[in-house]
Amino acid sequence: MTATDARTLPIGAAFDRMPFTRRHVLIALALFIAFVIESWEQLALIYVSGDLGESFGIDEAGIGIVLSAVAFGMIPGALIWGPVSDRIGRKPAAFWSLLAYGVIAFASAFAPNMATLVTLRVASGLALAGVYTITFPYFLELLPTRSRGRAAVYLSIGWPIGMLAAIGASVALGDLGWHVVVIASAAAGLWAFAIRRGCRSRRTGWPRAGGRRRPARSCASWAAPTTTRPSPWRPSVWAAPSTCCAAD
Repeated sequence: MTATDARTLPIGAAFDRMPFTRRHVLIALALFIAFVIESWEQLALIYVSGDLGESFGIDEAGIGIVLSAVAFGMIPGALIWGPVSDRIGRKPAAFWSLLAYGVIAFASAFAPNMATLVTLRVASGLALAGVYTITFPYFLELLPTRSRGRAAVYLSIGWPIGMLAAIGASVALGDLGWHVVVIASAAAGLWAFAIRRGCRSRRTGWPRAGGRRRPARSCASWAAPTTTRPSPWRPSVWAAPSTCCAAD
């Protein structure tokens, strides 16, 4: 392979050759916890629904509406956040989604009535849908091709772990009231800053110059940077400067 070949390596081939590095592990950890948070939010209030019903004087039907409000918000949210993440980048979308969820969830802990609580939970679902929509494609887009299937399985384990975490938090905090459980859920929104620090921005699509694809060098060079001096006989695509990822 010549130096020219390395510079014009197709993007698929670049990810086929990419090694799995420590940076991939950091990305995996950041997005794994985000997936745990998604699962937590879906289940946390179920285990304190009795206290919730007493606080607002609502029956089982009313409790069901409150519990399902997040899901109602996530349906349009998923349709909105997909195009948004394509436009502004995966990491900014994940960051603002999780941060907005934390702020709205915190506000919902102080809802004075059922109508306000339901409205805020729909809004929090709308916000959380961003992370829900982005987590898997964002992670897989940055991985070596050969690692994607196995990594997707590992990432999916975050859902049952989130369920167990929600049960544990409800048992530990349930006696303090549903407000405390919601505040604990809202605090998880601070994980947005870990995503902002630990992950690389990624916009979909590969820019073209003069009608042709640019060299496959960007996300690959960030996730698997070269650690040795390039050989003229084995030019490294990992050492090339970034061209196709969004700026941090």
